[in-house]
Amino acid sequence: MMPERSTQRTGGQSLVEFALVIGLLLFIVCAAFDAFQVVLTQATVADAASAAAHQAALLGGDDGPGGMVEQAAQRVLSGGLTTGSGDAVVSVRCEEPCQRYQPIHVRVRFEDARWFPIFSARLQIEREAVRASEKDRSATLSLP
Repeated sequence: MMPERSTQRTGGQSLVEFALVIGLLLFIVCAAFDAFQVVLTQATVADAASAAAHQAALLGGDDGPGGMVEQAAQRVLSGGLTTGSGDAVVSVRCEEPCQRYQPIHVRVRFEDARWFPIFSARLQIEREAVRASEKDRSATLSLP
């Protein structure tokens, strides 16, 4: 009789232990997915900033909203695993007039919802890339 009684107790004990551990286990798994999303998004946004900076260097500065610089960043972001559905803002800064070999700063700011909003509901990543202009962008130095 004694062994049966202890078997019933351990069955209930393991159920209670499982109930206590499953919450912690789910938290660890969700936090791992959240960290994966953050790391992969940071890498993709950095790649988008680099591609946009390269395009801006080829053009000699910004070509306006919705132009080739922003399209270069959007192509990289749309191809990313974690960045396909978010909103991105691309800004280009160069000293006026932007001339050859001057640095062009391109900043990409990306915002999206988190997969598992454990720590915050929104994911905001901002990266900057700098390239030297390969072309003049001034009225007196540029050729038609």
